[in-house]
Amino acid sequence: MIVLLNGPPGAGKDTAATIIRNLLPETKDYKISKPLKEGIITIFGLPRTFLSTLEEDKDLPSTVLNGMTYREVQIRLFKDFIEPCFGSEAMGEFAIRGIMNIPAKHVTVSDAGISKELIPILNHFGRDKVALLEIDRPGKTFIGDIRQWIDEDIPFIYKEKINNQFDEDMFAIQIKKVLDKWNLLPKDG
Repeated sequence: MIVLLNGPPGAGKDTAATIIRNLLPETKDYKISKPLKEGIITIFGLPRTFLSTLEEDKDLPSTVLNGMTYREVQIRLFKDFIEPCFGSEAMGEFAIRGIMNIPAKHVTVSDAGISKELIPILNHFGRDKVALLEIDRPGKTFIGDIRQWIDEDIPFIYKEKINNQFDEDMFAIQIKKVLDKWNLLPKDG
């Protein structure tokens, strides 16, 4: 199963991916933005080890990125190069190849947020193999980000929305309930 995680920056998508990996054996994470991140490292001639620093400070201007934020550079690379050259679904098409190369039973995609990118994934893997978990959190919005809530008319068989307004233990309980509803949790005995 591919579990797409959608929500504004800071809503808890990466935390949700970690919780899912802890609950479901043989689960790995994939980022739709992976090609953009690898491109930035190459374009700016940065060591791969610098990626974690960029991720931690993704909304702060960086001298190594000519004064832009890491998020801004990713958006510009997508908007000014990927989308005009390869189309609005390109990142989803790239993701198919990336996901297919992951040796895991389940894959979380912790940065789903552009509806057109998800259509190729849904079509390739099938509606019964792709789920959408939307995560909302008070005070978190999509302002300044390219991602948005996924269009309501996309036909996911498995789709839930949870509100991450409590502590991490309660968040984990909410996620576990969703995975149980989707019959993904391993059966005991």
